[in-house]
Amino acid sequence: MLLSTWAFRHKIQHSLILILLVLSLSSCDYYAQAPSCFDYFEVGDTSGYELLEGGLARHLQSQTVWYRCPAGTSFSQGVCQGTMLSVSWEEAGAFAEEFSEKSGYRWQLPSTSELSSIMQTSCRNPAINPNIFPMLAVDNHWTRDSARVNSNRKCTVYTYQGQRSCRELPDSEHPFMLLMRL
Repeated sequence: MLLSTWAFRHKIQHSLILILLVLSLSSCDYYAQAPSCFDYFEVGDTSGYELLEGGLARHLQSQTVWYRCPAGTSFSQGVCQGTMLSVSWEEAGAFAEEFSEKSGYRWQLPSTSELSSIMQTSCRNPAINPNIFPMLAVDNHWTRDSARVNSNRKCTVYTYQGQRSCRELPDSEHPFMLLMRL
């Protein structure tokens, strides 16, 4: 009788511990979705940036100057107008060179780390402040970087969550942003 009472209590304790463990884990929401950046940032919130004339924005933390609209579009009256380009990696680099010649400023594709530095971790879809970049598409955006292991592959940043990838074929077509070199 003593052994069966001990076994019964042991089973009860074990069951209680298991129930508490299940309850504590069920309160963790591993699949919680970060809010959309359109909901996260209040209208007009430009914190972390200095807005400059001509559709430019300086990211204060990295001191990089960005064109606020994707390549192929122009900034006018607070919005991006025109059709966003989606081109190969080589064509994106050529566009930056031509844009530099015509504008008189030195423009280039951002590095993977530069583009990642302006991505937000607290929101997504796209993971960037829409008050600063009003028309950024959720897509893989070209960077100027190549994969370290295979230089035939190029790097992008996926703007939904800001994830990096260096597996893109250079003839794939993607949008891109421009960064000014001062």
